[in-house]
Amino acid sequence: MIDKWARYFGVNKPGEITWSHGTNSQEALIDALGRPVHFIETDVMLNRLGKIICAHPPNTDSDLSLNDFFWRISQKAKIGIKLDFKLPEIFWPSLYLLEKYGLKQPIILNADILQGNGADAARFHPEAFLVICQTYLKDHANVIVSPGWTTADDCFYTKENVDEMISLCRWLDNVTFPVRLSLMEESWPELRRLTEKDGWTLSVWSGTDPVTSDQRQWLKDNVDSMKAFIDIG
Repeated sequence: MIDKWARYFGVNKPGEITWSHGTNSQEALIDALGRPVHFIETDVMLNRLGKIICAHPPNTDSDLSLNDFFWRISQKAKIGIKLDFKLPEIFWPSLYLLEKYGLKQPIILNADILQGNGADAARFHPEAFLVICQTYLKDHANVIVSPGWTTADDCFYTKENVDEMISLCRWLDNVTFPVRLSLMEESWPELRRLTEKDGWTLSVWSGTDPVTSDQRQWLKDNVDSMKAFIDIG
C-alpha cells in the first residue's frame, strides 16, 4: 500500500514522503496547505463543550475543529492526512464525519492502543480499535491503520511490547506502526521484526523531541526507506 502512496505523491520511496506534524490550528493548517508537503498530521481531541477539535494534550481547546480540518483538506485533493486519535469516545463520531466528506486521498488512522514500557496506560481497547478500523477499511481502500504504544522518555520498546503488537495485528495485511525516533536505536533488534511481513511498515516520529545528526545518520544506516514513513523534525 505505501509503495502505491509513494507513486501517488510522485516520489521514489515512502521514506521520501514529507510531513506537517501536529497541525492543530487554523494558522498551522493554512501554512501546511501552502507548503509542498504530502501528508498533514493532526491530533483529534474533545474540548470542554463536547466539540471534536484538533489539539494535542494537555491542550483541550483549539480554533480548528475536525469538521473544518476535513473541509479544508477536501479543497486540496492530493494531500494525505494522518489522524492521531487521543480519546476512544470520539473515534466513531470522527469516522462518521470523515465518511461525510468522502475523502479519496491516502488516510492513516492512528492511536496508542498498547501501554509502552514505563509509560501511561493506553486509553483505547486494542481489539476494539482494530475491529472498528478493519470494518471501516473494507469500504475504503485509501486507508491504513496505525496502532502504537504510549511512550515515556528513555523507556525503550521491549520484546514483550513487540510480541503483543504482532499478536494483535497478525491478521492485518496493511499496517504502519508509529515508533518514536529517540527510542529506536536501543530497541531496533525488536522493532525491526515489525517490517518483516509484507505490507507492514514503520512510521518514525519525533514529535517535540530534538533530533540530532547522529540520530539522522543512524536512521539512514539502519531503516529501509522503502519500509518506513519518516516524520521527524
